[in-house]
Amino acid sequence: MVEETQYLDLFDRYVSHASHALKGERLFNPVTGKHEEPDHDPRLPEIARHRGEFLREGRDALVSALAERLPEWRVPSVDGGVALWVELNAPLSSALVLQARTAGLLLSAGPRFAPDGGNERHLRIPFTAPPGDLRRAVEILADVWPGVLRDAPHGVRDLWS
Repeated sequence: MVEETQYLDLFDRYVSHASHALKGERLFNPVTGKHEEPDHDPRLPEIARHRGEFLREGRDALVSALAERLPEWRVPSVDGGVALWVELNAPLSSALVLQARTAGLLLSAGPRFAPDGGNERHLRIPFTAPPGDLRRAVEILADVWPGVLRDAPHGVRDLWS
């Protein structure tokens, strides 16, 4: 049996080696003081291919659901990554995230990703979940968005009306 701290160390080592192997990079061995080839798991290319397909399916499901249910939002076209940085039609990302949380959807508002607290008009939506879960997330967002708009302070409402 491996203790949890050993497991975490082994997992960190695996992730480091896998990352370097996929990028074709050598990594620094602090024991020998030399750069070495990462341990190579022959399954890495297959794992990367499978993960890429999974992420593309999630991205496509999310983009499609947003276009259908929230067409007033601007959805970027992305070729990679793990999330969409969606532009809302009103600077209410924080209010939207709080309201979505009451329906069981956990997201982070745009200001969480800005050192100055800006980006209130943006919402980061990861597409790392299965397509069905992502479509359900968009249903929740579409259900709560009208209430968020309705409850917005008048000054904020004037920004988009």
